[in-house]
Amino acid sequence: MASLIWRQLGRQVLFGLNRASNSLPRIAQARSVLPYDSASINGLRLASTRSSTKTEGTKSEKKTKAKAKAKTRATAKKSKDGPKARKKKPATKAAPKRPTKKTISKKSERLYPPPPRSPPLRAAQIFIEEEIERRPKPFRFTTDMPEIWVAYNKLSETEKQGYKTLREKRIDEYKVAFKEWEDSLTPEAREQYYRDIRIKKAEAKARNPLKDLKKPTPPFLQFSVELGESQKLPFQRPNTEEGAERARKLKELWDGMTLGEKAPYVAKWQQAFKEYEIEKTKILQAHLAAKESRKAAKSKDQSD
Repeated sequence: MASLIWRQLGRQVLFGLNRASNSLPRIAQARSVLPYDSASINGLRLASTRSSTKTEGTKSEKKTKAKAKAKTRATAKKSKDGPKARKKKPATKAAPKRPTKKTISKKSERLYPPPPRSPPLRAAQIFIEEEIERRPKPFRFTTDMPEIWVAYNKLSETEKQGYKTLREKRIDEYKVAFKEWEDSLTPEAREQYYRDIRIKKAEAKARNPLKDLKKPTPPFLQFSVELGESQKLPFQRPNTEEGAERARKLKELWDGMTLGEKAPYVAKWQQAFKEYEIEKTKILQAHLAAKESRKAAKSKDQSD
């Protein structure tokens, strides 16, 4: 009876030790403490090995299951039709690259020599150049320029006509000189020159505050458009013989009209020109105000 009790007590103790550590050294320690026989110890050893193998089996099964789940998730991410495949975002078009700003070629990079000096735009410009050379240096623009304009306006029509004739002569000389200069250029230099001219014009147009304001149509052009739209004198390409013939006919018709017949076109142009001047004044005033505000803000930043 006593031996049975001791056996049951030993089994409970060993069972607890087995659950805590699953190691045989603890069993050997319990054997040294409790009076067991060899059969019971062998039975306990067998039970402990079975439980340890069972726990090791469950751990290995868990590892294999975790690996399998991780593998399925990885394949699901890669495959499009997987159970947990990520939804791909729609492909967005890449923003177009901004074109590089075209700049005028530097003097050191220019393939062409300086072109001939362009003729004066007005006959008064020749008179102004002569007056600037004649007056003592330094030239004061704010005081000398108004005096020069007053002197030019006091000239007679004969004297003004002489300056106009001189301007036309300079224009003819410029055309000959420019043609010789252009013929002396290589194809690459000619292409570079005209490219620089286009860039200069584009930059000047961008700086102009009146670039979006259209000028009113002159009376002659109104008459030309009216005849073209009514098919009395259809439109033709200007650089063709038909276009030149149409221009000659238009001039003959316009010159043959009386002042009363031209009056509607002139009145329409005058009204449009008044509206144009009002809008032009508004735009220029707003442009000057913005320029002054930028100048004041810049001076304020420099002072700070």
